[in-house]
Amino acid sequence: MTPAIHPSALDLALGALAAGQHRDPFALRTLVVAYQKLGKHAESNQAAETLLQLNRPTLEQALIVPAFRLQRQGERRAHFGNAEPRTADTPASR
Repeated sequence: MTPAIHPSALDLALGALAAGQHRDPFALRTLVVAYQKLGKHAESNQAAETLLQLNRPTLEQALIVPAFRLQRQGERRAHFGNAEPRTADTPASR
C-alpha cells in the first residue's frame, strides 16, 4: 500500500526536480509521470517534448529516451487511432 502524499509536497518536489534537470532523462521521465498523475497535462506535455527531443550520447539517454519515444508513439496511436507519429516520436535511424 502506497502512503498518501500531500499535494503541496508533490508540488515542492516537482519544482525542485524541474529546476535543474532539463537534460537528465531519468528526471524528465519522472516529471512526465508525476505531472500526469497530478493532472497537469500542459506541464507533462512540455516535459515529454523535451524528453522526446533529447539526443545526447549518454548511458541515461540510451536507457530512457528510445523506450519513452516508443511508449509515447503507442499512446498517441491509442488516442488518435492509426495516425502516423510525429517526427519527434520516432527513434533516430542508425
